[in-house]
Amino acid sequence: MRELGYLRSPFGGSELAPSAVHAIIEIGAQPGLQARDLAALLRLDKSNTSRQLAKLESMGLVRRESAADDARSSRLFLTDEGRDLQVRIDHFGTAQVTRVLQQLEPHEHNALNRLLSLYASALSRDNAHVDRPAQIERQLSSGYTPGMLGDVSAMLARHFAAQGMDAKACECHTAMELSAFLQSPLDEGNGMWLYREDTRVLGCIALEGNPLTRVGRLRWFIVDSSLRGLGIGKRLLVKALAQADLHFDEIHLADLGESSATTALYGSQGFALVSARPVTRWGVETTERRFLRLRNARAGLQNKA
Repeated sequence: MRELGYLRSPFGGSELAPSAVHAIIEIGAQPGLQARDLAALLRLDKSNTSRQLAKLESMGLVRRESAADDARSSRLFLTDEGRDLQVRIDHFGTAQVTRVLQQLEPHEHNALNRLLSLYASALSRDNAHVDRPAQIERQLSSGYTPGMLGDVSAMLARHFAAQGMDAKACECHTAMELSAFLQSPLDEGNGMWLYREDTRVLGCIALEGNPLTRVGRLRWFIVDSSLRGLGIGKRLLVKALAQADLHFDEIHLADLGESSATTALYGSQGFALVSARPVTRWGVETTERRFLRLRNARAGLQNKA
């Protein structure tokens, strides 16, 4: 951090303290954020957060609006000046990191990304005081968002490339099918749920089915490798199944490989493994597993709870 210039004043190319810069970044990423949620993100108590917000408001960088659902609370937004500052901060950070990464070989980029992802995941699990489910929930959305076609296709391509598959063929195939899904009129019950950080889609699941036969299937279920183990996949799956149970009597799901983690996740939501067969996908021999969930499985899970 010292070598990248983040500990020098001015911080991140601005005249603000580090926590104030962090506040600008978080409010810009989640317009309408409430002060209590900002405090949790900044790891600050309410009084310190209030002082930071008062300073940012006096500088004309942040404004408050009364929440429509609760007149006693307010939501935070960046002003035009605040958004300009956010852009400058982003450019500063990108330039600093890019200049360093340009000195590394491509294979070193992959190693660095993998190890940083593992380290970040370990830190996240260690921060038990953070309200992780609430933080994840705020970053979930449904329906189309600009750039999602490329983000989802790229995530799946990287996932299967790690298994030795032809990433180019996978990405083209995914982009074609997902594009057709997005352009077709959605039948009742169909939908898509996303996990986003800033403008990037880092998690996805889609529900597609036939309302006449009351049979649906889950597709394009993927979470970026750097975020696995945080519960994002489970929240996406729960969102999709809540809608599926309203419109379909059975839900099908297929995956490639033999991951015990995904088997456990599917089982926790009422899925049963119904078949496993060897297949060749994008140049690699693997296992295709098919899972089935009946609508009454939901009641069974609730009874167990």
